[in-house]
Amino acid sequence: MATSEIKAFPAQAPRVRDPKRSAGGMLERLPSFNQLPSWLPRAALERFVKAFEASGFRGGVNYYRCLNRNWEKTKAAFEKSGRKIKQPTFFIAGELDMVIRTYGGTEAAESMVSKVCSDLKGCHFIPDCGHWNTQEKPQETSTALIRFLDQTAASEPKGARSRL
Repeated sequence: MATSEIKAFPAQAPRVRDPKRSAGGMLERLPSFNQLPSWLPRAALERFVKAFEASGFRGGVNYYRCLNRNWEKTKAAFEKSGRKIKQPTFFIAGELDMVIRTYGGTEAAESMVSKVCSDLKGCHFIPDCGHWNTQEKPQETSTALIRFLDQTAASEPKGARSRL
């Protein structure tokens, strides 16, 4: 298995390492890289930059701004379901994902997911992969997702499939 580009890239250390919020924001806590990963061609990055220059990054940030509002809007349905997601669920993430690390690592993530999913079919953490698993490791992500879908379809009772 090849070393992840995340681990292999020469990086400058984050400017802020102090855990206090007042020490700095998210960007200052990330390492700086001197080259682009193979999964992010310069042309794609330039398209993203152009789009964000035209419209800003408000849409991407609004998801986080609305976390409390979204929770309030979905809380009643979640409580009604017994605080469980009942659909078959399969959690896929990169083992080097900063979000997974922030919340205690892969075991903690699996524990959190299993507490709210009553039909959890499993968790798959892609080795040598960061936050953007569909770009960094598309084959591994697709393989895991297809395996889950095949298993879910195989365990479905005949005639249970709903019309779309």
